[in-house]
Amino acid sequence: MGRTGRQSDGQGREFSVPRPLLAAAPLLLASLPAFALAATAVVPPAAGVVVAAGCLALAAFRAALATRDRSLLRRQADGLLRTGVKVHSQSALLVWRAAELTSARNRRMLSSSLKSLARELLHPSLVCAVPLNRRAVRPHHRLLLALASRVAQLDRPVAPKGMVLVEELLTDGFTSPLYVGGRDTDVLAALERCLSALDGEAGTAEGIVVQVAEGNGGGVLTRSDHRNHAHSGGSR
Repeated sequence: MGRTGRQSDGQGREFSVPRPLLAAAPLLLASLPAFALAATAVVPPAAGVVVAAGCLALAAFRAALATRDRSLLRRQADGLLRTGVKVHSQSALLVWRAAELTSARNRRMLSSSLKSLARELLHPSLVCAVPLNRRAVRPHHRLLLALASRVAQLDRPVAPKGMVLVEELLTDGFTSPLYVGGRDTDVLAALERCLSALDGEAGTAEGIVVQVAEGNGGGVLTRSDHRNHAHSGGSR
């Protein structure tokens, strides 16, 4: 898999997270001397440009491979999390993906997307990337906003399974009932399922709270050994 960011799984093993920028960085840096040599005529300009362009092309290729590998890992983890499996500390893949899904950054982004869909129901735009199934979704406008609000409540933890379902509801343009092509009768059930799943075993595994450091794109994991107070009444 390209260059990666490595996380410990708590048992002395390492789990590699593909990182596109890190994968491309060596070749991007290698292109700079080639451009410089060509600009100063130390080497024939055409040769320098060809070498630099080759480095950039290889950098883009490595970044694309890392992006693909990261996407495959996400899909693999999501398939497990969708079943409601516990995020055990020994499963570095699930710990990483659960942390990414439940991060404040991801929650804000998905909540914003849900609110945008709700606004689209009331004030249709001329251009919409994926045709919204307005006739089926409009009766559930308030429930859509309730889901957006729940996702955005950062003081309340959310279960990884719920976040997987919310993400799929928003991004699956072929089968999601929110969009044309999905089943009209599934809208209410899908929204209620997301809300219910968010309040599952919210983001914890055997007392290990998983968080993602802000601003790193999910590359760094931190853990704290605090019990989940959400289900004992401590945070509600």
